[in-house]
Amino acid sequence: MKKIISAAFLFCLTTQLNAQYAGDLYRYSEIKTSGSSRFQALGGNHAALGADASNFSGNPAGLAFYNRSEISLGLNANTLNSNSTYIANSTNKLSSSTPLNSASVVFSKPQSKTGTLRRSTWGIGYSRINDLNNAFSYNGINKKSSMVDYYINRANNLKVTTKEMEENATAAGISGGNDMDISDVTLFYQGFLINPTTANGAPYFRFDENSEINQNGQFTSIGGNTQWNVSYAENYRDKVYWGLSLGLSQINYESNNSFKEINLTPNAFNGFELKENLLVNGAGINASFGMIYKASSNLQLGAN
Repeated sequence: MKKIISAAFLFCLTTQLNAQYAGDLYRYSEIKTSGSSRFQALGGNHAALGADASNFSGNPAGLAFYNRSEISLGLNANTLNSNSTYIANSTNKLSSSTPLNSASVVFSKPQSKTGTLRRSTWGIGYSRINDLNNAFSYNGINKKSSMVDYYINRANNLKVTTKEMEENATAAGISGGNDMDISDVTLFYQGFLINPTTANGAPYFRFDENSEINQNGQFTSIGGNTQWNVSYAENYRDKVYWGLSLGLSQINYESNNSFKEINLTPNAFNGFELKENLLVNGAGINASFGMIYKASSNLQLGAN
């Protein structure tokens, strides 16, 4: 076949989706140890401990331990060091972030030194519950295959015809695929990355099947899960503590993932690049009720 194309292609598929995958569930449900220095030093065990800014997002009953008003501010310095190995090639990537970890204002009001109700406390607190910053990269020379081979196999297994892919691309306009089941192979077909051998299409092939390919990828993500709380707590006889908290939780997450192939000995095709951008924003409200019972000077029991 004559030399037709010698260029790099950038494919961008923009589609609005309302769905959740297993990766999303794992990413957003994981809660890392955050909060104040004391809270992190204790491994996040807040159930029966009080007088700490982390009680806003933990057990609100702990706010009743405050015997004076307080303003608290906390920063958290994170250093991320990743090591990736791809085709016997090792790559290190170092990044850092210093997000605002916690902030709060607590107002403690003494009620009675001898009565049942000793103190009441209320306040507003901000907490970073989960840090979603991440980064890694990988690189290697592949002498056996290309990512295009995966989409060739998909097109062959689905027995999708060239007519179906052309109609799919026409119906979707520039988005690359109206039928989501074949949207990925449609993009690769439209970019001349997979090519038909018959009138109907299959079996498909790619240019320069025997060339060595330099493959490299980059991934970065920023964001986190944060929460604002308004809380109220009371202390009874320095033995029983209870608290109520109303929270506004927010998720902000953005990731950029790129994969690039460069043909080292091209006859018809230089390579291509895939880029994926994911932007997630969400908000929700929650309420929590907690209690702490001080059984002795050495034993406290808590539930939230």
